[in-house]
Amino acid sequence: MIFTQNYASENRKLMIHGSGVSKNGRGILFIGGSGSGKSSLSASLKDFKVIAEDSVIANFENKNCYVSTGFPLVKLTTEVAEILNYKKEESIQLLGDRLSRSYYPIQNFSTEKVLVEKCYILEWGDKFDIKKIEPKEFLANFLLSTYSSIPVNSCKISSEILHRHASQFLSSVKTYKLTRNKKKII
Repeated sequence: MIFTQNYASENRKLMIHGSGVSKNGRGILFIGGSGSGKSSLSASLKDFKVIAEDSVIANFENKNCYVSTGFPLVKLTTEVAEILNYKKEESIQLLGDRLSRSYYPIQNFSTEKVLVEKCYILEWGDKFDIKKIEPKEFLANFLLSTYSSIPVNSCKISSEILHRHASQFLSSVKTYKLTRNKKKII
């Protein structure tokens, strides 16, 4: 079955372009534009289990956000895969990927439903920095990282559900901006 935003909306779920990790049933999500390092950051956190890669399916229960696990593959460049000790012979090449990434089987994959406690918007910069993000800035980045009907607002019901989910997410998850230096990717 192909998972579409319409399916997600009808079932009150939210699809986010992101990656996530967990430890002891508590989750952290990373969102940002393509190439912002979501996958490499998740794969590099060896004390955590990867819960989702590339597409995160979020569900809201009792004012909390939960994530169910996705596919047990992570998109990495050859350089990052080597640093993290992923085996090239186990990779699946992504033809046409603008960053020349391949899929690798995740070494520390979680299969449990996880409560999301934190979310980081990733960006590249000159130095490492973590700071609390203002709701308006978070929402702009968050909405850019969600899947919705095309053209935007063409489905009133989907748009209402998307904005309600964004509000629920913001009220239940601590949000931050994480700036990293691309030269020190891991």
